Amino acid sequence: MVKPINIRYNYSHIEKRMVVINMKRVRIGHWEIEHDKIATQNAYALLPTIVQNCNCISCRNYYNACLQFPNEVLDFFSSLGTDPAKAAEIYDCGVFENGKLLYGGFYHIMGNVLSGEDVWQPVGTNHNVQAEMLRLADDYEIGFSYATDLVDENFPRPVCQIEIAFRVPWVIAEPYPQQ
Repeated sequence: MVKPINIRYNYSHIEKRMVVINMKRVRIGHWEIEHDKIATQNAYALLPTIVQNCNCISCRNYYNACLQFPNEVLDFFSSLGTDPAKAAEIYDCGVFENGKLLYGGFYHIMGNVLSGEDVWQPVGTNHNVQAEMLRLADDYEIGFSYATDLVDENFPRPVCQIEIAFRVPWVIAEPYPQQ
């Protein structure tokens, strides 16, 4: 059994207070991560929702669909301290089939990926491709990346990134604009 690690860091330049880091190790699929759920929850409490950052039709749909995600998906987000309505990035992949829209995007947690293949694998010199992801429920897959993008400057460090590929039902009244 792995014991939580309690370390004190002074992030006064960011938060003007001491932060207690309580990292816990967990295995999620083929990744082993360490994360601090409480620090992540506290950070998410201060982040804007998806629709506060972007009010396009696709983001509005994703935001409204969050509460209808399968329990396995909501439990996953909850277990790490994340809020599905507050992604760092969400984008419409342009694939709309059977009333569902394919979304990509990512979330951050305070923690580190300790082992497991990065979900993004290099192909050639200038391209990456998503490797095998973990299925949380039908149409909902996640993976972890060692790289991070668009991390809020006030988000506690260290940071790791959760990549998503979700086929989300269209739940808003406004129809999806077909290509």
